[in-house]
Amino acid sequence: MKKKAEFDWIRRHDGTSEFEEFIDSTERKIEMSRIKKLIEEKTAASAEFAQVYDTENKRLKVAVALMRLRESEGLTQRQLAEKVGKPQSTIARIENGNMNVSYGTLSEIANGLGKTLEIRFV
Repeated sequence: MKKKAEFDWIRRHDGTSEFEEFIDSTERKIEMSRIKKLIEEKTAASAEFAQVYDTENKRLKVAVALMRLRESEGLTQRQLAEKVGKPQSTIARIENGNMNVSYGTLSEIANGLGKTLEIRFV
């Protein structure tokens, strides 16, 4: 009979287990918590840091939103670029967070996909 502390964990075909996945997930959550705390501390201590962080965070949100939209449409960067009449390099720069993209460019991308660009004040 097994002791209470022993668990049967399912081994997957790639050799990982539910336990290993649980540990990895927990470690990622702890690390993200530490990062979030550090960002909060640095933001409170430095107005310059807060401004730079805010700008980069917004750029990242746009990058992730465009990537998710493109993937939900089942398109590569090149296919999206052709569909919306933009160079593939523009799509790549936006998705990499390397471009401070304008409202006009985002609107053109949305229109090219038959979508509406919505901006909200929260």
